[in-house]
Amino acid sequence: MVFIFCLIVFIIIVSHQRLSQSRRFYLAVLIVCPILGMLMLIATIVYLMAVNPSAQSTGSIYGNQIMALCAPYQQPQSLGVFMNQYLYHYCVVEPQEAIAVVFGFLVTAALFIMLVFAIKTRRKIQYYGKDNILWKKVKIVDDLGPPEDVEAWVNNVSTSPEDVPIADYPEKLRGSRSYLDDESDYNKPPLSYPPQ
Repeated sequence: MVFIFCLIVFIIIVSHQRLSQSRRFYLAVLIVCPILGMLMLIATIVYLMAVNPSAQSTGSIYGNQIMALCAPYQQPQSLGVFMNQYLYHYCVVEPQEAIAVVFGFLVTAALFIMLVFAIKTRRKIQYYGKDNILWKKVKIVDDLGPPEDVEAWVNNVSTSPEDVPIADYPEKLRGSRSYLDDESDYNKPPLSYPPQ
């Protein structure tokens, strides 16, 4: 249900439907997102309690019995020891169960982020008006004529090649290091280091 709602909202917004520019759409998102977010949070917490027996009422007699029942499965098992598969799967949180719990909380957070952006967009629509918001990025094209081919572009170059100044040799021989080499005396031979 949450996936279908998020998919519908995503398709409406990305396809730039006229519906996505109305206050009613964002009002619907404002109403549905918190409801689905709370249901997802409750479902994630219930699932967490179901797959993790240590999270269940640890102070009660029932919780102490579960902890005593699951104590052998919390330690590394030696090979060849008979174990109850049902209790093992009940007492040990497996990786896919942990991933499901994490994704449950992430989906809840995503729904509340959608809620925040729906509030911001609805306020902008109310403050500026629907027509004064830039909904799409518009490309600005200077010339609406057909693009020129390479031959026409080469023939329409504004300056002739003779007018372009080309240096026959670089003006700075040593580039950016020239300030380091100003004190150098090139008339004397370079220092020779003693052999090591």
